[in-house]
Amino acid sequence: VGVTLDASDWSNIYLPHEPVKASVQTDMPPGIEAELTVTVKNYQGKLLQTFRRTVSNAEKIEYNLASNELGWFMVSAELTVNGKKESSHSANYIRIAPPAQLHPGQMAYSGLINNCGGEFIPHFELMQKLGVKRVQVYGRWRKSHIDGIEYEPGKFDWSVLKKQLELGRRFGMFNKVMVSPFDTPEWYLDKNELEEARKTNSPLILDPKHLDRWKTFLGEMMRQCGNLIDEIELGCEDNGRLGHNR
Repeated sequence: VGVTLDASDWSNIYLPHEPVKASVQTDMPPGIEAELTVTVKNYQGKLLQTFRRTVSNAEKIEYNLASNELGWFMVSAELTVNGKKESSHSANYIRIAPPAQLHPGQMAYSGLINNCGGEFIPHFELMQKLGVKRVQVYGRWRKSHIDGIEYEPGKFDWSVLKKQLELGRRFGMFNKVMVSPFDTPEWYLDKNELEEARKTNSPLILDPKHLDRWKTFLGEMMRQCGNLIDEIELGCEDNGRLGHNR
């Protein structure tokens, strides 16, 4: 026996107006009948609902579950043959109150870090349902196999960052971008600087004499994405990365 819920994502999180439906799948050997018992309990173990029926062969049964209170719930299914338990399975779900809204002038503080390139839309739908109102993305200067913006000297690919920021806008998020001069493209460092960084496994740190290249990167980011950005963090806590205690 198996239990699944009808949530549109893996979360099994429901708002008060959303009905909760469970599907119970049974698969019995030919000629064998079993007693199916489905129960719903809250986090205190209080029994809220009980369903019973006789099943045989393969069947799929749907149940409307208790939905008149908030909290954590467990729906369990159990098969018994001649009073002996043969199989059981359960699934959890929660029902939450609608998220609070920000008052005018308030700024969202805690939120979501999106390092996924903006592809996981259900992730954003879930965060919005939970009341998350802020998203943080990383505008990595140096191109890597995962992400990064400057792929050749003076040539930029803003597509991933734009997608992340547009997704934040779509779901009403406050967009924060983190950028750092310690992810410098290799072509802005000389041979000795590169060898030293690789030897000590250190960040690629831009020499102050090349600060104009960092300014060019930031200026281009604002031209391309400025209308989608609410806040920028420069440095991204790099004191810790560089071994500084303050």
